[in-house]
Amino acid sequence: MGLSLLVFFVVIALSGVAWWQWIHAVPNVSIPAPILPSPNAYDEYVAASTMVTGASDIGAAVSKDPSASTYTPEARARLLEQNATALRKLREAFRYECLTPAVRSDRAFPEYGPMRDMARLLRLEGQLRAVRGDRGGALDSSLDAIRLGVDIERGAVMIGSLVSIAIRAIGSVDGWENAGHVTPSQARAGAMRLEAILDRRVSYADVLREEKYFGQAVMIARFRTPGWRRRFFGDMNEITTAPGAPPERPRLPSGEQVAMTFRLYSLATTGSSTTSPPITTPTSPTCGGPTAAARRRPSRATLLRK
Repeated sequence: MGLSLLVFFVVIALSGVAWWQWIHAVPNVSIPAPILPSPNAYDEYVAASTMVTGASDIGAAVSKDPSASTYTPEARARLLEQNATALRKLREAFRYECLTPAVRSDRAFPEYGPMRDMARLLRLEGQLRAVRGDRGGALDSSLDAIRLGVDIERGAVMIGSLVSIAIRAIGSVDGWENAGHVTPSQARAGAMRLEAILDRRVSYADVLREEKYFGQAVMIARFRTPGWRRRFFGDMNEITTAPGAPPERPRLPSGEQVAMTFRLYSLATTGSSTTSPPITTPTSPTCGGPTAAARRRPSRATLLRK
């Protein structure tokens, strides 16, 4: 009887040890590492964006604030001259494929701020070109900003997707206006380029997949750190008790960009375009494009046959 009880308690103890080790084991999760292109346009975008100087003046010059009127065309031209090298480096990068390096650790993203500065610089360039009567060049500047925004979302996590939306919106603001004032040949070239840019967009599923891999990598790293439970639940408590309203949902500009494509093709084929403001195309919550209803627009081939 005594031996049986001893064996029973030994089995219980061993089972408890095995269970404890099992619940503390780090999950074995396979997280893929994408192969980056070489050269990678993303690296060039980062380098070009960090070369931008006078970011505060650029932002003020393109803002809707009344103080923007104090920036004369000469002052805007000087800002562009100061950043000519940065613009040239950015456009050279358009020759390469772009893929955001995989995010597999909890880190900051200091490169995104300068990228937004670059988008504002392109908008400043487009505005100055429009003032000088070069509407085709102004449209190119807008399309360059949209191209930058589309490219940096490739392989990005959620924060990168949100920055992509913001940059594309900066390019779309003046792009719509410029699309109605170009020649038919410029409209055709602009429409074809914009359509090619929009074809480079990734789906929201791709963004969520990268966000999942990012979250898994961060959590596994924390699981391997002693005392992770205390810190984890402490962080969760701070998040749930922190004051403040939820963040505002960002505006999705994809519908406006599709509408811009249609406007350019309309001008290219008929010599005139609608002067109405950008239409609001139904968008899915995907940051990557319009819904099925919005996709039922005339194709490029259909428009060119008119």
